[in-house]
Amino acid sequence: MMKNPCRSVLVAAALLAGMAASAQSFWTAEFVSGAVEYQLKGTKAPLSAGTKVGEDTTVFLGKGALLELSSGGKRVSLVREGTYSVRSIAAATGSTTKPGILEALGGKLRALFSGRGEAGIAGVRASDAASATGFVTGGEEAMKRGEVAMSSGNYDAAARDFEYALEEALPGEEGRVRRLLASALAMQGRQAAALGVLRGGEREESPAVDMLEATLLLGAGAPDEALAVMRRAFPPASPGGASPALDPATAAEAAELEGLVLEAMDKTLEAAGAYRRAMAAAPDSQAAARAKQRLAALGY
Repeated sequence: MMKNPCRSVLVAAALLAGMAASAQSFWTAEFVSGAVEYQLKGTKAPLSAGTKVGEDTTVFLGKGALLELSSGGKRVSLVREGTYSVRSIAAATGSTTKPGILEALGGKLRALFSGRGEAGIAGVRASDAASATGFVTGGEEAMKRGEVAMSSGNYDAAARDFEYALEEALPGEEGRVRRLLASALAMQGRQAAALGVLRGGEREESPAVDMLEATLLLGAGAPDEALAVMRRAFPPASPGGASPALDPATAAEAAELEGLVLEAMDKTLEAAGAYRRAMAAAPDSQAAARAKQRLAALGY
């Protein structure tokens, strides 16, 4: 009995299509904030946390929306309004055209959290708050545990403790806890989730928070938005100058971050100027040391 060649071709095509579908990567929406939609085969619907999308999916972010996608050990944060192909997102994940900037951002995040030495940029610490009130609440204990976990590099545990502390936060404390939680999420590479936490409620007004927001935007691939935050928070007193209201250590941190943002935007000459300002503001600071390394990387 002869086989139908047309049927054989159709069966083979179906098998190949099934193999292609099973081979494609699927991404999970780990964090969604604002107007986020996705489209697959002509159908458009709101995207909610926990939804899995394939590489043939298109996602749409409205103004101010945030989205974090994960696949295996890979994560990507989308923080800018626009239309994105999941396939192009997957292809770009893990690549960077700016060697050294991501490492420098890690150092910046640790400095913003700890506030060591060049101190003052990280705000009031949990232990200070506990001693001021004379008693320790569950939220304050969680903050202290979170700080210890952060210092030891256990960012998952830190995030869990800070999440609990945020639930227990009293009026006036929420902004500080949000900064701590955002720092822990950022150290996990979860910039979108960190931005959502930082912008989600009571805000702690401090240079550290403004720098943290700009650092998160830069890490998520939005240097122009990061620069807008920096220019709004730290307006120069004069062309090429720095705000006179900042103490030297904070001025150095701000100038170094501005240099990283400008470098990511391919504004090398301006970036070099910002790095030099960081070194001049506080020559013995960690920010100055990092700025010196970036200057060397740029060939200055």
